[in-house]
Amino acid sequence: MLDAFVQQLIETTFTLITIVETMVRFHERGSSSADAPPIPDVLRNVLASALTPLSKRPGDEGLTAATRVLGDATDLMCSDIYIVDPTRVPRRERHTRTRGAH
Repeated sequence: MLDAFVQQLIETTFTLITIVETMVRFHERGSSSADAPPIPDVLRNVLASALTPLSKRPGDEGLTAATRVLGDATDLMCSDIYIVDPTRVPRRERHTRTRGAH
């Protein structure tokens, strides 16, 4: 069950990354108006619009449970996964291998 959740979380994340990267490129090219709202606000509105059918399902316990699980997952990731700035990590020496050597 956890494997399926993690896989879905990864797929959802890649979808969101693609959407946000496209918004950023659009903005960087000067294609958005000067008074356009910030990308997080636009993303929130776009997602709320696209996901409206979920709110129309009978009963709201599924959406409430999903919200709780995503929040818990986010908290766990933020407390257990550390982002390391690659410029602060010393470079390792690359060892060249001779073909056939082990």
